[in-house]
Amino acid sequence: MYLNDKGHRLYKIFLGFFGISKKPSRLEQEVFAKPLTEDEDFFANPKWVKGVVEIFNKRDLHKKYGVEFDTFASINDLYNLEKRGEGAFLDEMKQAGFNSFTIGVESLNPEILRSYNKELMILPTMEKNEQEIYKSLSKGNKDDMLVKHYLSKTQNAINFAQDHKILIVGDYIFGNMEESQEDGAKGFEKFSGLENLHLAYLPIFTPFPGTGLWEEAYNSGKLIRTAEGKIDWSKFDASAGALDLGYDIEGLRNSSELDFYTSERYQRDMKTEIEQHPETIGMFKSRFNYLANLFPEDERVQGILKQKGF
Repeated sequence: MYLNDKGHRLYKIFLGFFGISKKPSRLEQEVFAKPLTEDEDFFANPKWVKGVVEIFNKRDLHKKYGVEFDTFASINDLYNLEKRGEGAFLDEMKQAGFNSFTIGVESLNPEILRSYNKELMILPTMEKNEQEIYKSLSKGNKDDMLVKHYLSKTQNAINFAQDHKILIVGDYIFGNMEESQEDGAKGFEKFSGLENLHLAYLPIFTPFPGTGLWEEAYNSGKLIRTAEGKIDWSKFDASAGALDLGYDIEGLRNSSELDFYTSERYQRDMKTEIEQHPETIGMFKSRFNYLANLFPEDERVQGILKQKGF
């Protein structure tokens, strides 16, 4: 539970995991029963999504109580909405209090994308002639086309959402198995270049029992273990990392986060966003104060705080 700037109780409802089978009316009951409501792939059933948004708008939760919503959305979800000419639906979502979508970019390494089955998601966003070209390419050229196309569609998704005043949070994963430190950094550099990406969620790859990647991680011998040889479950944290890949994953993640927010691209986009939408200054102020608490010795962050008056 949070307080908004008017002092009202504000529930941050996070819609992203578990239970897509729920009826919209059932979800509405849960929103009022508890402050955290989650759903698997929010956009998997368009009719269901529209029912939920309609209910929230009828109840006028956002305007009356300052209730806000965030949901996971795939790049394909936004691609399909734009292709169908349904930008007006994003306006309805914004009116209902959906202020942000978290999109799982996850990686810009072609092999990692394939391991996450992302190739199967990316191909439908190609035109028919592009798909034919892709099929005919050598492995190396396929890799290049896959990443370039994915990056382009990611940028389009950001632009489309933000044209309708919905903020995009980009999710990028560090410490993927079989990914070197150099490859991870190289992919993140491309991610950081995405224009108007104002927030980034940067977890460290964590394989959990029961998931598709667990057996691979277990058999790799790279799971961090205790002195007694048992799996160190304390490392199963998205900010720590459960694998020993031979380099400091947490260090790479932390330095990359700082590079993202202090980059020339980010500073330019932040300046433009504040000029065009002064109400967003609170978001940027909060983000840089968070970074200052996390990395108090970083001179770049301290300089930005001073320069912007945050």
